[in-house]
Amino acid sequence: VYVYDLNGDGTWTSKSNMVKPRFYHRAVLVEDKIYVLGGRSQAPPADLENTVEMYDPLTDTWTLMANMPSSRALHTAEVFDGKIYVFGGSNLDNRDVEVYNPEINLWSVDSQMPESRLWHGSGVIGESIFIFGGGPTYSVMEFNPLENEWTIHADSDLPESIGWFGYAVAADEEGESCLYTFGGAYDDFYFGGSGPFVTDAVWKYNPVINSVKESKTKSIQEIESFPNPFQTSMAINYELKNAGFVSIDIFNSNGQKVRSLFEGHQPAGNHLVKWQPKGLDGGVYFYRLQTKNYYVTGKCILKN
Repeated sequence: VYVYDLNGDGTWTSKSNMVKPRFYHRAVLVEDKIYVLGGRSQAPPADLENTVEMYDPLTDTWTLMANMPSSRALHTAEVFDGKIYVFGGSNLDNRDVEVYNPEINLWSVDSQMPESRLWHGSGVIGESIFIFGGGPTYSVMEFNPLENEWTIHADSDLPESIGWFGYAVAADEEGESCLYTFGGAYDDFYFGGSGPFVTDAVWKYNPVINSVKESKTKSIQEIESFPNPFQTSMAINYELKNAGFVSIDIFNSNGQKVRSLFEGHQPAGNHLVKWQPKGLDGGVYFYRLQTKNYYVTGKCILKN
């Protein structure tokens, strides 16, 4: 456990370790205590956690609290009216919304999500908790804890099928509270497709007008590689929205750069670069196309 000093000299300080090591968990603040919920204690598929730990920053101590009713990882957690609400996770068959009351150290199941979700984001705006992105669906779901009601907002899906993104609630330029996503991984990252895998796009959802728009415009509009798998030659076809610097590199499965296909200025529009992998063994490779402020990666398979 590390603490970053925002008001001092900007240093990190080590604190007491958690009771259990974990990853893919969630942490929330309730009054002056931090609660860490679920996750995994080992590499999947083993050891999903339902344990909950409470950290007291004033005493630098950890306390095990009541376990969640179900084990979860890749879930989200939000605080509403002093209670912790937990949504989704790696067990897609479990759509229960579990609610924790810190005052009495007790869990309950208050509702069910209308759709399963993992790798998603969540945020509290007004009297609602919003669930967005992730998979296997990408719509925005709104939960009203006071009425125990769910609403799926039509035409509000994230335009990109992404999960594992950073997310936050913040006011936009009009002063309205909005949901933001930062970066993330595409479906192909999870399911073994040919890419692209990651994005640096920023999306904003405004619940007042039920509108999703991109806050950061992508400079690479489209990209594809063909044939894939291939044996002697592969082409990478892409479209640039604006003229600018472009670099295209090839990496092996260990992350080492093995080829530089292009580096220089290109005009807006469609472009095609060919790769003939002479002297390389068959296997999985990755291409990365990068502009000044954006990049995409994809997977390709070279046959022996």
